Amino acid sequence: MNRIIFVAVLMFAVSGVRAEWEGNADLGVSFATGNTESLDTDLALDVTWTGERLTHEFDLTAYRSDISADLGELRIRAQNVVDADYAMRFRRLGSSWYGTVNADAYYDLGIDGRLTGSVGGGRQLVDTGRHTLTVEVGVGQTVQRAPNAAFEFGETAWLWSLEGQWWLIPERLEFTAGARGLHIAGQGHVYDGETVLRVVVLGPLTAGLRVDVHKETQPPPGREPTDVLARLTLGVAF
Repeated sequence: MNRIIFVAVLMFAVSGVRAEWEGNADLGVSFATGNTESLDTDLALDVTWTGERLTHEFDLTAYRSDISADLGELRIRAQNVVDADYAMRFRRLGSSWYGTVNADAYYDLGIDGRLTGSVGGGRQLVDTGRHTLTVEVGVGQTVQRAPNAAFEFGETAWLWSLEGQWWLIPERLEFTAGARGLHIAGQGHVYDGETVLRVVVLGPLTAGLRVDVHKETQPPPGREPTDVLARLTLGVAF
């Protein structure tokens, strides 16, 4: 894990001088079902740093909720959910194939946390300027804190993702959708899906509808296997 992070930071520093970046910062109202029956505020930040051969992508989603999770006779209050992802992609000039280094951190309802580091590869299936579609696979290591346990354990993890973007109206109305799967040896599967419809209102100001789905095949006791988070957002594109 430390080696993966060191390589990512080193390559970022080398490529940063010639890179360009863009992103979106959204503040919204959340409607959640599953483990998180609530009406709350949330923050989403997406930043992409693009160089000649390297691309760095940072994604952060955080929302505050007052949740009760039922663990038998014990009910615990959960306050925060944070999902942070980093991906570095490197390719030869003119190639649709690329390598990846990923680090994903997920803190869920105060019950458990998970950190995954991985390496892999991907391919740009479609890139027309108005439409993009990419697919990625990778293998890595997961460190996770179990509920009510004072220890952490590491397991091998296999990952895949599929992501597409479509400008319904060029530079005005954007639709993006993505799905990710994570198989943790002995710990089941984790699936994340994201759908975003974003419209440019005026200049850098945007408004949108964002729906996230999180599903675990072996959730900790007291937690539902599926969370759905729908968000109405106002944001800034930069």
